Amino acid sequence: MKNIYYILSIVTISLILACSNTTKSQETSVAVENNTVTEKETAEGWIQLFNGKNLEGWEVKINGFASGENAFNTFRVKNNSLVVSYEN
Repeated sequence: MKNIYYILSIVTISLILACSNTTKSQETSVAVENNTVTEKETAEGWIQLFNGKNLEGWEVKINGFASGENAFNTFRVKNNSLVVSYEN
């Protein structure tokens, strides 16, 4: 009977360790060398939505604020990426 409890304990501990998330989350970023639309893509109807530098061409709309008002700098460009942050 002791062997059953011993084996069951080892299996339970193994399952707990296997299911626990002990790895740190890592942010990954992809370097974009050419953030433009080619002539071929333009001919196919593609348009560039984000230039990777600023919010030019974007109109921010946050509930409770006027259209175009980027309250608290919620929408911003960081490392060539469009970032939304609700921290001041």
